[in-house]
Amino acid sequence: MGLHYEHLRFTGGQGYADDAAYDYYQAIGPYIQFSKADGSAYTRFSSGFDLRSDEQIMKSGYDQPSFYKLSIGFDF
Repeated sequence: MGLHYEHLRFTGGQGYADDAAYDYYQAIGPYIQFSKADGSAYTRFSSGFDLRSDEQIMKSGYDQPSFYKLSIGFDF
């Protein structure tokens, strides 16, 4: 169990204005993870809420009041 923070930012690039950058999403919330004893395979469920300002939401055109995410992975 723990705290999950995730941030995805569009930073612009060639052909974009200098002020084109915006936060696509920025979220924080709890997670719970189940792993094999050797730590190789895991399943993780995360949830949380959006931290962006109203200005960032308008600029991105993407409203995400909350999120739920299920991850399955394998570490080598």
